[in-house]
Parts: sequence; C-alpha cells; structure tokens
Amino acid sequence: MIIELAGGVVSNGGQLLLIHRSTPETTHWELPGGKVEVTRGETSADAVSRELYEELGVRVAVGAKLGEQDFSQNGQPYRYQWFGAVILQGSPHPQEAIHDNWGYFWTKQLRQMDDLSPNMQNLLKKVVDGEVQL
Repeated sequence: MIIELAGGVVSNGGQLLLIHRSTPETTHWELPGGKVEVTRGETSADAVSRELYEELGVRVAVGAKLGEQDFSQNGQPYRYQWFGAVILQGSPHPQEAIHDNWGYFWTKQLRQMDDLSPNMQNLLKKVVDGEVQL
C-alpha cells in the first residue's frame, strides 16, 4: 500500500527551506512535511500546513501543487506531493526531537550535498531538469 506524503516548498530569495532529521535510523536533510492523514479526511495541502506547524512552528499559506514523485524507501512505496508555501507567522525552529537543525539552501548547495533524503533527491532532480519551478 502506497503512503501519501506532502511537503511545503518554502523559498526565501531563491533559497529552499530544509529541516535536518537526526535519529538513530536516519540522518539527512529533508523538506518539511509528512504523512497525509487520509483516514481523517485530510487533504495533501492540509497536511503541508499541519506538518510545517508541527515541525517548525510556523503558520503557512499553502499554494499550488508543484509536482509529485513516487519512490520507495526500505521497501515501502510512497507518493510525495510538493506544494508551494509561504510563511505567514512565526520563525522556523525545530519543534520535534527528531529534528536538530534547519536552514535555507541554494540549489547549487543542494547539488553538492550527499545527505539529502530520497524525496529531496527526487525534488532536486526535477528542479534541475526544469520540471519543477521554485
């Protein structure tokens, strides 16, 4: 069964907002976002809004869907949808113990990083190939 995920693409002057996950199982930079609670009737856009508040303590306006990608991690299939988002209230700061840092990064910086989540690798490829505009 495919798990639906959604993330917020927050850009600041051309830089992309990422959050750093640091757990015993996983250490990487990822887009803020997460699982869509479909059993509760949550939409992907709703999930973006909720997840950015839970992970970074910011309220956002969710914009248009920028794209999506299916991928597999540890044998589990996922579908990740990317939505543009603008911070309306608050300053980003990790709110959960699984995240230890955050930052804004240029696409050029991201291309040189080897610790990006599978989803970020997919998004970056689509940005570089011109399929997704930030």
